[in-house]
Amino acid sequence: MVIREASIDDIDQIQSLSKHWNDDETEAGYDVLAKYIDNEIVICAEEDGEIFGITMLEENIDGSMHIARLFVHPDYRDEGIGSEMMDMVAGYLDDNCTTAFASVASRNPAISLYKRYNFKETDAYKPPFEHQIAFERIPSNEDDLAL
Repeated sequence: MVIREASIDDIDQIQSLSKHWNDDETEAGYDVLAKYIDNEIVICAEEDGEIFGITMLEENIDGSMHIARLFVHPDYRDEGIGSEMMDMVAGYLDDNCTTAFASVASRNPAISLYKRYNFKETDAYKPPFEHQIAFERIPSNEDDLAL
């Protein structure tokens, strides 16, 4: 398995994967995904050319970042893929942002994953949906903590 930054060449596979994270099983729009790949950070998990995991990070003007999506295809869950993606994401967050935020559905088993990576529940921002919990993570880089 390879964890890497996605490119525009991956958009068709990411779009196909998106129907599994949408409640109504529709695919995310091509233009929306292309904008993420071109302007934000999109990390994917793949093996033998097949993408089955995705993480989308949004950069904010204030130096913070938001994990907009962390998703592993249902057929590949419970294999440590989310943890491997979060290893890369956590390193990126530590090196490139002041604070990281995430919104997680209150019944999502990924809550334990976020907590393992030092995300804490917060009131610092309001999640977009009522059934979500807001999480915040301060970088663990010692240089950043000394500021």
